[in-house]
Amino acid sequence: MKKIYTVRPGDTIGAIARGLKVSAKDVLALNPQITNPNLIRSGQQIVLPDGSDRSALLVGAATETAAEGDPLWLSLALREEDAGVAEYNPGSNPRIVEYLATCKGLSAAQRNDDDTAWCSAFVNWCMVSAGEKGTDSAWALDWRGWGVEDPTPGRGSVVVWERIVGGKTLGHVSYLLDDQGAKLLVLGGNQSNRVRRALYPRNGKLGTTLYRNPVFRKPA
Repeated sequence: MKKIYTVRPGDTIGAIARGLKVSAKDVLALNPQITNPNLIRSGQQIVLPDGSDRSALLVGAATETAAEGDPLWLSLALREEDAGVAEYNPGSNPRIVEYLATCKGLSAAQRNDDDTAWCSAFVNWCMVSAGEKGTDSAWALDWRGWGVEDPTPGRGSVVVWERIVGGKTLGHVSYLLDDQGAKLLVLGGNQSNRVRRALYPRNGKLGTTLYRNPVFRKPA
């Protein structure tokens, strides 16, 4: 009898394969319906290799979060980084389109184009997938009023910057990984057009962009 696993929010083929101690190719070989290994959706059912331990997957996310002390939304963000989610050229990455679909106020064209600024959409998708209330907004600066200020920010705190570009006030939002004083190591979407970690100055200039002191937020 085939072993079936129902995909959960934040799952990736790579993470599922590691949990089963098999290769991603083994999983994909049993699931020809998956035409894009970077795009699997919550609720989708996939066939698992014979002899694999399905129970390891059912407790994987909770075990990982508890062991590392990371909030679930950060665990989901880390899985997306591990999956290598990045913009397509040409075309649009369906996974990024999925992030954008969680946001209101975008036109149909914007929701289906990974050239749309998606740092806020990524943070929102992670929050919603973790069962938290996000901003449902594609605008990074809307996170300044979300949740509550975090007086002791740690891994997983939401970091919001205000930045000035060409005289216009814009924003950027990411998840904090490590406070290094003058710089913050953060994990976010649309950082060099992909989900990745990067060092950003706490404030001051980054190229031609002026970042102001960030605001750290967490769910209320």
